[in-house]
Amino acid sequence: MKKQEKQIVAVMLAIAGIILSPTVTLADAAINAVVPAPATTPPISESPRSVLIDMAETLRRLDKASLDLVIEVSRHDEVPMQGRQVMLWDNMYSMYQPNPVSMIPTVDGPVLPPRKKFVDLSMEQINKLTKLLASDVASLPLTASGGGKEADEKRALTEVANDSVKGLEPLVVNLNEKTQGPTYDNAVIAKSAKALAHQYEGLEAQRKRLEKMYDKR
Repeated sequence: MKKQEKQIVAVMLAIAGIILSPTVTLADAAINAVVPAPATTPPISESPRSVLIDMAETLRRLDKASLDLVIEVSRHDEVPMQGRQVMLWDNMYSMYQPNPVSMIPTVDGPVLPPRKKFVDLSMEQINKLTKLLASDVASLPLTASGGGKEADEKRALTEVANDSVKGLEPLVVNLNEKTQGPTYDNAVIAKSAKALAHQYEGLEAQRKRLEKMYDKR
């Protein structure tokens, strides 16, 4: 390309608003002029009601994970009835069945050791869902639109929900410590997991009240 032609191209590119740096060739500049930069998509802001609906699902899953842990540490071995237990069972059964089928009934025996793989699975779910719950609550606006008494109530309830989630953190940390293994205290783990489930019930009640407020038009 002749020097004069290069000057003409440079002028045209300058008019188009493209400033060439010493390291950018004319070919690169031409490509950049034709292909626009990818547009950035702004983050989608969820409505408070949408967040509250998601929060209900998060709490449901948290409650299930906690109760699954309770079930795992509450399993009992089954042992056959003995002596007087069998006699009492036979007498009770014969009231409904004159000729009971010969069988050996069983009762709950010693508590079985928790299975680590299922304890770890429940704790993994509890830890992840607790972070998700904190994110849900943190995304709720503390300043509600409209002003007045209703806005003040929304803000107060949202602050209570935030405090409730923060109150979960030490309980979850404590439960993590109790479930490290390789040995477990079944009764202690069950008590801690039930305490968490109880906290979820309180948060669900707060969530429902907030949802009703945001449903008002």
